[in-house]
Order: sequence, then C-alpha cells, then structure tokens
Amino acid sequence: MLMEERRQLILNEINIKNIVYVKDLAVRYSVTMETIRKDLEEIIFENQDIKKVYGGALKSSSSIIDESYNLRKELFSNEKTILAQKGVTLINDG
Repeated sequence: MLMEERRQLILNEINIKNIVYVKDLAVRYSVTMETIRKDLEEIIFENQDIKKVYGGALKSSSSIIDESYNLRKELFSNEKTILAQKGVTLINDG
C-alpha cells in the first residue's frame, strides 16, 4: 500500500470515528507505530481540525467534546445520585 493511500484511509477513519489509535492503525496497515505517527503528523499538518493526542489523533471539533460530556453526564446518573446521597450521610458538622 502506498503512503498516500494509507494516509487517506487514516483520514477517512478519523472523519468517521472521530478518534484513531496509533497501535490499532499500525496493526491494521502492517507498519510500525513510528510510521503511523509520521502519517498522523502529516495529516494533522494538512488538516487543522485534527489534533494529536496521547496514543492517537482526535477530530477536534467542539461538538465531539460536547457529545462526550453529555454522554458521560447521563451515564449512570441514578447510581451517581445514590452515591452522593450516601456520601452526604458520612459528613459531620464542623
């Protein structure tokens, strides 16, 4: 596979999944992790809406971050409420 073809496939995956991981890409394309890091550096240089993160790359649109926050906020909300109520009973005045 040519370098440009691999980079285009990586860019397509970022656009679809919003995040990619160096280790997964290295296995998928049968190249070293260093090769993938170089690919990501070039992709990031050419696409300002993608940023490098530890272990991969992330599409850096604010809507992704907002969706992630909203999802985490709602996840296990009942359990969080119960935990908070039990925690309050452990707090003593003073």
